[in-house]
Amino acid sequence: MSDASTRNNSPEPLEPSAESLDELPEIDPSRFRRRPGRGHHVHLRTGEVVAIDPDLWDYFGSSEAVNAALRGLVEAAKHIRRMG
Repeated sequence: MSDASTRNNSPEPLEPSAESLDELPEIDPSRFRRRPGRGHHVHLRTGEVVAIDPDLWDYFGSSEAVNAALRGLVEAAKHIRRMG
């Protein structure tokens, strides 16, 4: 269906002129790159992902508590090795 509203009878060119392109600001491409440490996952650390069984998760409740418990086990194991 072609009517007067869909036809391009304007005398203006379809492409922008060099003058109008010169008026556009420069775009800094570094603004569009992903940067580490930004975004809604910034609080998460990179590393291995480990699944904790639900029955164990009930005892901890957070990844910080799990990490603290594992660090305690590592220190206890070091102490036992030194004594034995």
